[in-house]
Amino acid sequence: MNYYIKQSPITGLAGFGGGASGLNVAGSAIPIWYGDRAFKWGGNAMSGSYRDSNEYKAISTSADAADFGDMTGQIVSSAGCCDGNKGIMQTGYVLNSNVHNADIQWFTVSTLGDATQRGDLTENKFAQSACSDGTLGFCVGGGKGRSGWTNTGMIEVFTMATSGNASDAGDLTNSTSTDTSITVNDATRAVRCGGATGNGGTQVDTMDYFTMATSVTSTDFGDLKWPSKALEGCGNDTRGVITLGSTIQSGSTVYEDQIQYITIQSAGNATDFGDLTQERNHASSATNGTRAIFMTGYSWPGNYMWDIIDKIEIDTTGNATDLADVLDAVWESGSCSGNA
Repeated sequence: MNYYIKQSPITGLAGFGGGASGLNVAGSAIPIWYGDRAFKWGGNAMSGSYRDSNEYKAISTSADAADFGDMTGQIVSSAGCCDGNKGIMQTGYVLNSNVHNADIQWFTVSTLGDATQRGDLTENKFAQSACSDGTLGFCVGGGKGRSGWTNTGMIEVFTMATSGNASDAGDLTNSTSTDTSITVNDATRAVRCGGATGNGGTQVDTMDYFTMATSVTSTDFGDLKWPSKALEGCGNDTRGVITLGSTIQSGSTVYEDQIQYITIQSAGNATDFGDLTQERNHASSATNGTRAIFMTGYSWPGNYMWDIIDKIEIDTTGNATDLADVLDAVWESGSCSGNA
């Protein structure tokens, strides 16, 4: 397990990558929004540079991550999902750009190679979350604007298998706290968890949900244990697992190692699952339906970036254990999982 010292402070960025992913394990009958090949792309290297690389690893093994290919630019605060064939990279903040972009990129999960452009979101944004039922992909919330920061409560939708632009599908119950939230899902329902009121703003503990096939305005689901932002999480066909990122406890910001879980079809408050091996926020995640992994992240005090990959078994509560390492220790990276 390694850590890296932050070289210089970064301000004005609050985001994360990742989210509920996509795809099924080859030869199985499990749903298609997840699989055994995990991906982690982009991210903030804390030295004034962002990454364009995409890494992959098998979730079911202890092998370290390896290089897969590159994005079309150096990007942080991207979100990802998958459909059984293509991994979808949604927008983010691009190095040397004055605005967040609206790009949607994709890559073939079974073949090493670079990402290509597939379409655009309806608005420029970053720090959003993503989810997929295997047919439709969704971009959920996020922040926009470099000055006069605002959050967006929009839920955008696109067809996963074909190139093209996204369209407006509905709205979240609270459009002011969508920055650095996380969305977890099963085959039909997506639950958006936590977030912040904007660029370094106040954390919230709320969760809301929507049905992906209809993608109408979301409904209150329940609460997290603590107001939290820069979360990470993923889901299988029953349960969503969520790392709390940075929280507000007794008026103070705390970098958390706590994992919580929800039963996606049963509205209610989140329940304690266990702990990560290291407290951190802005991690990325993936699942093969049985195991979830949490990659990289940032922690304070100390300004550490982590190259660790933790694992948990989703249907059995307990603490995470160290599984492997990524190639590049970053934070605010995007992620998904798919078939090899």
